[in-house]
Amino acid sequence: MDPGPAFKDILNAQKLNQLEQFAKALITWNKHVNLISRKDESFIWQHHIWHALSIGYFQTFKPGETLLDIGTGGGFPGLPLAIALPECNFILMDSIEKKIHVVNALIKELNITNAIGVRSRFEESRHAADWIVSRAVTQFPKFMTWVKPYHFNAKALNTKQGGILYLKGGDLKTEMEQWFSRSTQYSLSDVFTDTYYAEKKLIKLGLDGIQFKPHAVPSTVLPKHNPLNPNPK
Repeated sequence: MDPGPAFKDILNAQKLNQLEQFAKALITWNKHVNLISRKDESFIWQHHIWHALSIGYFQTFKPGETLLDIGTGGGFPGLPLAIALPECNFILMDSIEKKIHVVNALIKELNITNAIGVRSRFEESRHAADWIVSRAVTQFPKFMTWVKPYHFNAKALNTKQGGILYLKGGDLKTEMEQWFSRSTQYSLSDVFTDTYYAEKKLIKLGLDGIQFKPHAVPSTVLPKHNPLNPNPK
């Protein structure tokens, strides 16, 4: 697949080849575990891989940063991003064990060394990252009730260099309520001409916009846990 000019800064021939392998392997696994809609298998690039990679188009990540993918399902958006951004770490989380089994099998099969799949409910987890990413796992206000300070590592909290990157469609101003004015909304139609992206957006909500309450979590929850980098500076 030709990525076009939008992804020239984060993709090269080697990464594109690995993404091709990922697409083929995912379709094979999809015959056994429901990872994506069967009718979407023919559109895996247009509807899934490019969609996931749009996060890397709008947001630049620093080497060593950790991204926590919530409700990853078949590995979206985390696995395409892990392939495109080998200098970053990825924790792919889902509550469904068989999906995480597939995610870890794909990681092993494709030799992706900067990602790990974790079975957990996000609201019950203590994994920490610089950025939380997700693809329309639920309505945004509900998602925000799950997000706690301990989901971010100490570096992100201290520097405010981190936050939430959420792929979503629909009437965001109504859905997002008080977070709309605190966030930035990027239109994916600015990157893709496919009508599939006509109303799709990337929401960026920085840590300064989340406005955690001081009593939201006891200090005893810290230090943070990150399976890829257990001792972050």
